[in-house]
Amino acid sequence: MNTEGAKPKLITTCLVLLSIFSTDVSPAAPAQTERICAAIEIENPMVRGRAKSVTFADGRTITVVGHIHGDRQIDQISRMIDSGQLMAISDDEFNQMLKRIAADNRKPYEGMITRESKARFAESFESQFGLDISDMVRPSEGFDFRSLTVENHANEDFKYVSEALAQPGSRIQFIGFEGSHETWINNIPYYMRARYELLRQFHLRRNRGKITFTQDQLEALILSASTGNVYAYMRNSDLERRVPMFGSEDAAIGAEARRIDPLVKMDKAWKGIVKADNAYWSAKPEQAKKAFIAVPSNVAYV
Repeated sequence: MNTEGAKPKLITTCLVLLSIFSTDVSPAAPAQTERICAAIEIENPMVRGRAKSVTFADGRTITVVGHIHGDRQIDQISRMIDSGQLMAISDDEFNQMLKRIAADNRKPYEGMITRESKARFAESFESQFGLDISDMVRPSEGFDFRSLTVENHANEDFKYVSEALAQPGSRIQFIGFEGSHETWINNIPYYMRARYELLRQFHLRRNRGKITFTQDQLEALILSASTGNVYAYMRNSDLERRVPMFGSEDAAIGAEARRIDPLVKMDKAWKGIVKADNAYWSAKPEQAKKAFIAVPSNVAYV
C-alpha cells in the first residue's frame, strides 16, 4: 500500500483540501463580471464557513472545501489486513478497535482555528505574560465553524459531494484528493478492500455477542476513517469512470519531503538559532542576560 500523502499525527488536524472542479461552457454574463476570479463563500449549510469557490472568465469554477480529517484510520486498517492482524484479533478486540476509532473521530478539535479559540488564546497570553500577540494570532481572521470533529466533517463532505454529483446536468469534471495522482491510483484498491473486509469481519462476528455496532454504524465509522470524498468512491466503483478523482499534490514534492525529514530540518534550524543566541549573549555581561530572563514575557515571547 502506498502511504504517500499520509500525515503524521502532529499535523493531521490541519485543514486540508477537498477540491471539486466543475465547468460551465457558457462565458460569465456581464452582470457577473465583478465576481470573476473572486473567492465566494459557499452558503450550503453542510460546508458553510469552510468552503469557497472561484469562477474564471471562461465559465470554469473550482470549489475548495477545508476539513479536519484526523488520523484517517483507513490506512491503519489496510496495514492490519496486510499483516493478517485484523482477521486474527478476537471479537472483543475487534469491537474495541471500532469503539476507539469512533471515539477518536468524535473528539472536538480545539486548535487555534476559530475566532473564539484564537481570542481565548490571545487573552490568556496577555493575562499571563503581559504581552499582546493579537497581531500574530489575528482572532478576527478565525473561521466560523459550527462543529469541529472528523466525523461531522466527513458526514457533511460526503453529503455535499453526493448531492453535487447527483444534480441533473452536473458538469463536475473531477474531485480532488489530498495526495499525488499516483497515490490515489495505488491506494483506492486498498481502501475498497478495507471497507469490504471490515464489513465481512462484522458479519462473521456479530452473532457471537461481542459486537456492539450495527452495520449502519460501521458504515459511518468507515466514512469518518476515510473522509467524505474518498468514501464516495469506495461506495461506488463506477464513479471513477464518470467523474475521476484527481490527486492534487505533486509527487516530486512528496518525494523530497520523504528524502529529508521535516523534523531534521527543524532541528537544524533550531541549532542555528541557539548558536546565534549564544553568540549574542557571549558579547553581553552575565548580569544583562539574567535581567532579560527575569522578565517572564521575554522568555514567553521567545
